[in-house]
Amino acid sequence: MSTDKFYTSVPLAETLLGRKTHLVGTLRKNRKGLPPKVISSVLKVGETVAQQNHSGVVVQKWRDTREVLTLSSKHADAMIKAPGDKREKNKPEMVVYYNRTKQGIDVSDQIASYHTCLWKMIRWYHKLAMELILGTAVVNAAILYNQQQLESGLQRMKIASFRGELCQVIVTVEKR
Repeated sequence: MSTDKFYTSVPLAETLLGRKTHLVGTLRKNRKGLPPKVISSVLKVGETVAQQNHSGVVVQKWRDTREVLTLSSKHADAMIKAPGDKREKNKPEMVVYYNRTKQGIDVSDQIASYHTCLWKMIRWYHKLAMELILGTAVVNAAILYNQQQLESGLQRMKIASFRGELCQVIVTVEKR
């Protein structure tokens, strides 16, 4: 399973390992339970530092153009040549894996951000509720709808059109 920096944590990785599920993801450096040696290290370009805990969770910091902090319960701190990378650089194996598998996370976030209904003046918890209801849920519904359309030989619907159609259905149902 791949997660982005908002969800990745050592306790989550340990819990998932207990359920025989691996976790790979980017990290925020202010998360609890991270090894201080890794967090406080100052690296030059191409350098890496990593530490593994008693559960087998590896936290690794690597510097490319900026510092990248990753966590994996599946990989060691090995460096590999990234397939298809024109720069011929070694990268941490967990970074290569994360980049290859993160599309589902980023695509959903990206689609939700195109037509957000949020504005700057509302409270953060209202934004969170609205984003969960109108962002993620609608994007997931649109993805499922478009999969069904493609299987039926019909054309996909853009997210803005899908939201408009959804609003029309909701208004029509409310009038009954």
